[in-house]
Amino acid sequence: MAFFGAEEKNLINEETIELLAPYLELAFRDDQEREVFRGDIAKGSSSALKGICEWCRAMSDYHKASKIVKPKLLLLNMKEGELRLAEGQLESAQ
Repeated sequence: MAFFGAEEKNLINEETIELLAPYLELAFRDDQEREVFRGDIAKGSSSALKGICEWCRAMSDYHKASKIVKPKLLLLNMKEGELRLAEGQLESAQ
């Protein structure tokens, strides 16, 4: 799982997040504000389950944030390339 978190977290797709969403949004019947799929609640059953809950929530949050950040990083890379090209042209003109 450590490798997945470090290397393949960008491969999580919309379908996976869609399938995970009902679990992340599940609430107690008597307290709709309190989510069921949380590490602190799962810890009562198993410390491993606590880790899985926290990991799933983190991957979902990462995926949502990356949808905002990825286009900006692509644009940044493109603009840095344009800057290097312009600087090269400026140096060769001098």
